[in-house]
Amino acid sequence: MSEKYMTRFDERMKSPTFDEIDRSDPVAFHNARERWALERLIELETVKIYQERVKECYRREEVNAKQYCRKEVNDYRKYYNEYKKKAWFHTEGGDWTKYKVEISGE
Repeated sequence: MSEKYMTRFDERMKSPTFDEIDRSDPVAFHNARERWALERLIELETVKIYQERVKECYRREEVNAKQYCRKEVNDYRKYYNEYKKKAWFHTEGGDWTKYKVEISGE
């Protein structure tokens, strides 16, 4: 990956979280929301990687897959359940709109 992309990624991950900002500041809120979404996408890609490992193991082991792929399946299930606990817009921890505050008019 290019150096420019990694620099931009690092900057986005250094932005403050919702707990660290003044939520009435729209710019800070936007940056925190962007970081939250990026973290969720990283979690999703991690789940996909573990899913691919399970598929590869099942292809490799074929008949004995249940016996030899147990570790891969358990890892996948663990990360999938952690991801699902924070499902988008379905649980308390899965929705960034809970951090919204009313912006007072001047």
